[in-house]
Amino acid sequence: MAKKSKSRSFSAAATNTRHDPSSKPSNNKAEYLLQGLPDAERRHLERCTLDACAINNNNANKSDRDSLVKQAVSILEQEHCLVLHNCLSCNEIQVLQETYGALREHGQTAIGEKDPTRRSGTRLYNCLCQLGPACDFYDWKPGAEQARACLNPKASSTCSDSSYYDYQYYQQQQQQPTKKKPLWKEITDHFHFTHIARVEVVTSHVGCRAQGWHIDGVHGLTVIMPLTDVGVRQGPTELDFSIDFVGLWEGDPKVRNAADAAKQMRAVMPAGSVLLFNANVSHRGSANIGRVDRPICVLDCSLESTCLAKGGPRDVWSV
Repeated sequence: MAKKSKSRSFSAAATNTRHDPSSKPSNNKAEYLLQGLPDAERRHLERCTLDACAINNNNANKSDRDSLVKQAVSILEQEHCLVLHNCLSCNEIQVLQETYGALREHGQTAIGEKDPTRRSGTRLYNCLCQLGPACDFYDWKPGAEQARACLNPKASSTCSDSSYYDYQYYQQQQQQPTKKKPLWKEITDHFHFTHIARVEVVTSHVGCRAQGWHIDGVHGLTVIMPLTDVGVRQGPTELDFSIDFVGLWEGDPKVRNAADAAKQMRAVMPAGSVLLFNANVSHRGSANIGRVDRPICVLDCSLESTCLAKGGPRDVWSV
């Protein structure tokens, strides 16, 4: 298979200009959540943040949308972490919440081995490469059809497996204005991270201890969509930039800790935001010392060549 050429950035200006946090639209809830962070950690997170509110609608100007994607790619290449505020609509969050709630109600939740009383995972989708003793199914789990349509509005309606796609929901969506590709998907596609190994709602229950530090892969992006507001006390994802890690592009040298970066950074953010970070950066879910559970939808995105399944990868969204 011929190696895909790298398409690092849309323009030289996009890669050489650091995003100015002061240019972001105000977001009162996001600002409130940031107040719990130390100054250095807050400044680091602000450098990694964009607000998608102005362009996240079907009437948005294409040039404005393209400009935001350029900035997002630039931030990821420089900071290896990106938070997109106002990326998901209230309806999209509700669909994910309802899917998660219904699957939990029907016992479709696996409890983590390290802390069986406090952390759980509700798998919505598995690639063939995930099959094993702990994952005995592949494709979309029956009951997750609306979440699939929500995450990818251009999904096909011709699937012969009735459990794979909710045709009625698709028909309803067809009555709405045509949606564009999700912003997070445009960004992962730019880096050729088109293989999605899993879609899972991971819940840090009240009192959950911090995870052990770990990485998700060598080359890839981890995408996290919080289904509730995540402040410092709710167990936000914590990234450790002090440990050397591999760059986003194949062949990139290892990245050393930047002198002006906080050693560790917690990604506090309101529901509707999307967090993307280099899968080779050491990270963990921090302890949930708040009063509510913290469910987040997690997608592991990588190069198609990383799929170990027999016959190679398949498109998560297609039939």
